[in-house]
Amino acid sequence: MYKYSVFSLILLISFVLLYSWGPGLLFYGFFGKLEVAFLVLLPLAGAIFAFKGNGWTKGVLLILNLIAFIFIAYVLIIVIGYKYGN
Repeated sequence: MYKYSVFSLILLISFVLLYSWGPGLLFYGFFGKLEVAFLVLLPLAGAIFAFKGNGWTKGVLLILNLIAFIFIAYVLIIVIGYKYGN
């Protein structure tokens, strides 16, 4: 595997681990904002690294990272709508 594909895979796995950890004690206060920032930035950085890769892993990792980014953006929109909605 190409080194950029490995970086992209590592970022995708760390996104999944951070998301599956769930809203624990770190989800509140400063560390909660940091966690949300990481949840948004990890798939974006993974997509950038996947775009620099080559072969079939480029397409697969690019699609998976973009799906992860769209998923977390959708969840954040729902949370913001629930918090500030009617």
